[in-house]
Amino acid sequence: MAQLFKSKVFWIVIVIIVSLTVVCTTLGVLLSHNKINTNLNQSTNADYTYTDTYGDWTYTVSGTDATITKFTGTATDVVIPSTITKDGTTYTVTALYNASSYSNGVFYGVSSTLQNITIPNTIKTIGNYAFYGCSGLTGVTIPNSVTSIGNSAFYGCSGLTSVTIGNSVTSIGEYAFSGCYGLTSVTIPNSVTSIGKNAFSSCYGLTSVTIPDSVTSIGVYAFQYCTGLTSVTIGNIVTSIGSSAFQYCYKLLEVINKSSLTITAGSKRVSGNTVDDYVGYYAKQIITDASQSK
Repeated sequence: MAQLFKSKVFWIVIVIIVSLTVVCTTLGVLLSHNKINTNLNQSTNADYTYTDTYGDWTYTVSGTDATITKFTGTATDVVIPSTITKDGTTYTVTALYNASSYSNGVFYGVSSTLQNITIPNTIKTIGNYAFYGCSGLTGVTIPNSVTSIGNSAFYGCSGLTSVTIGNSVTSIGEYAFSGCYGLTSVTIPNSVTSIGKNAFSSCYGLTSVTIPDSVTSIGVYAFQYCTGLTSVTIGNIVTSIGSSAFQYCYKLLEVINKSSLTITAGSKRVSGNTVDDYVGYYAKQIITDASQSK
């Protein structure tokens, strides 16, 4: 009888072991399948990124958006693609790479040969150093889709004579157009709220500038060395003008002041400022009514 009992116990243990093995194997398969599905989902979500090439362009992808990181072509007239199709999937080009240094800028390496650029209306961001040193560019139209212009984006584009900035741009970065010696006209749209440090410094060809009513602050050195500047209009909600913002603007004889700041001809400072901004220093007349301007 004892032997029979031991035999039954043995087979019960065997059955339990086999059952547990089957259960564990099934769970393993299910977990593995779930992991595969999770990985597949991750490969299609907005956080998934990779780098690839498309003709003369290098780009990165995040979700369905593409960022142009480099142009490697030799053409003088360049059209930035609005979409990139790769392996049956189409991505919308929404940005020019926000580089950490000028040598990583999108057009660095062809900066002396690039003459004409077409920016599509899918672009939302023009990153830092994008067109740094593109001395052959003569004109550029920034479409209404763009909301920000990065630091030094057009720095040293000495051949640039005119710039049209789209009406969605809210910020103009530091040194964005600094050293654009040939720039004679620029229209700053009413969407802009801030003008960064040195944004237009050393733009010798500028003769007049209107700071729109949307701008609250003008950065330090923003228009320093704009030696051709004869007239400037200060928008009605400007509350601060940075240090030396208009220093060495020797020809700045007329200031149309729509703001609540007190600007006095011959004074280096506006009322309440603790820095010398020079906006009224060279002026012969300060006008508070634009209709009085000559």
